[in-house]
Amino acid sequence: MNTGRRHSGAAPAARRILCAGLALGLCSCGRRAERTAPEEEVVARVGGHRITTAAFKAAMARRGGRAPEVFHKPANKHALLDELIRTEVLAQTARERGYFDDPQIRAAINRTIVRRLEQDVLEAAQDQLTVTPDAVEAYYRKHAERFGIPEQVRVAFVHVRVPALVTETKRGELRARAETAREKALELPAVIKDFGQVAAEYSDDIPTRYDGGRTGWLTKGSGDYRWDEHVLEAVFALETPGAIGQVLTGEDGFYVFRLIERKDRRMLPLDQVKHNIRRQILQEKRRALLDAFFEESRAQIQVAVNTNLLEAIEPPHASEPGSGPAAGGSGPPALPTP
Repeated sequence: MNTGRRHSGAAPAARRILCAGLALGLCSCGRRAERTAPEEEVVARVGGHRITTAAFKAAMARRGGRAPEVFHKPANKHALLDELIRTEVLAQTARERGYFDDPQIRAAINRTIVRRLEQDVLEAAQDQLTVTPDAVEAYYRKHAERFGIPEQVRVAFVHVRVPALVTETKRGELRARAETAREKALELPAVIKDFGQVAAEYSDDIPTRYDGGRTGWLTKGSGDYRWDEHVLEAVFALETPGAIGQVLTGEDGFYVFRLIERKDRRMLPLDQVKHNIRRQILQEKRRALLDAFFEESRAQIQVAVNTNLLEAIEPPHASEPGSGPAAGGSGPPALPTP
């Protein structure tokens, strides 16, 4: 059995503020309920439901938004009232037909109420949801690994392809070809930063052989490149631009790499990420506040879980053709999955 427990922290203050507001609202509602509203305060009656002037004014405020003058026209007020009546008529009809007893609909209503409750909790605790520049900078320093750009290199390479089925003699000849390509690259003029004509003559990589074997920027740790891991390690081990590594053996042949340019690992500037950091901190504060509010609320409500029964419940199976509400089954149609 799982039971709730009391939680100290941010929640009590938020809870007291929220509960005070709810209490005032409930008391106010209670006083109104104790007397019968004069007929002139009821704009319309739909069954046992009353659309009061207060409810109608609230609806006008919601619909009017930034253009409340739209309801200066009597026709628009009548149209709004018709809409409210239509909604209430259909809601009462749905209730009579058992829609409000449908588990999915009850769950959807609960989710809507919970979202509103959480919104009120957060609004009541705005003073706890401030994020100062100092907090942003401290988060930036503490989580430096999140805001760093990994080491990057640009290289050129020569690829001597080795077929899947090849004799050892032929493999030796292909390795000698890769060694020759490396030797010729070492003789290239200093102004040539890649493999130049050597790539065109020796490389089997069609996309790069006529561009000196050049690649784009490679980011360390991305793990999304076609070369074997040990090949990549050797590539990032090249330190000086112009350096040419030894011949490497990959799954599909032999490689020779030359470093063109390198960028060491560096941090993104704080100014570039501070807005994202502030949003992250705010999100964490909100989640902590709501979690604390939940724990305190749960401590007031007895919760019991039958673990054995839970584990014995069979998971759902794929619906068979011709079954379910869409096929004419009983009950209201299923709600869309949120």
